[in-house]
Amino acid sequence: MFSILYKTLHRRRVEDIPRGLSRSTILQAFHQHQLMIRALYPGYHITATHPIDSNTTAFSVRNPESDVVTKCSLTSLDDGLGAEIEVGLGMEIACQWTIHSWNEDEDSKISSSIAKQTAENTTTIRRRMTLDSQALNDMYLVEETTFMLLKPFDRWAQTNSDRSKALEHILVLLGRIESRETEI
Repeated sequence: MFSILYKTLHRRRVEDIPRGLSRSTILQAFHQHQLMIRALYPGYHITATHPIDSNTTAFSVRNPESDVVTKCSLTSLDDGLGAEIEVGLGMEIACQWTIHSWNEDEDSKISSSIAKQTAENTTTIRRRMTLDSQALNDMYLVEETTFMLLKPFDRWAQTNSDRSKALEHILVLLGRIESRETEI
């Protein structure tokens, strides 16, 4: 790939996890790839799915509105879930959703990463303090996304939205698991 033609954009979001969920419950849901495919692509037609290895599942989904097929893969991580999406036209998206503890002593790796992003950390902590404390857990979810795209298309990669669609769908799934609407 020629760097003149491609541009890489990075985005990072932090979200609180509802109080009623344990780390093991969330990881169990993340590692059930069929459940996650349905959660990440609600209303899409799953055209193909096959395991690549014990931790990775490749799949294709078709958008019923546009009839566009997207190739993807999900990978179980020790602390979350990874995804790679081939959007087409040379565009790729790599995502990771990982679970961390608000106790910085338990998670020094994310603490050093957060220290580099002081403004985001301050905003997240202020937002966390203003939320109803009984709805919060001692854990949070980090979404890290990397867009690799052709430069002419970079204007479509908005990095200013509050949440990605995938993160919205994951939070909906976690809410359903917490309320026992969805079994894992």
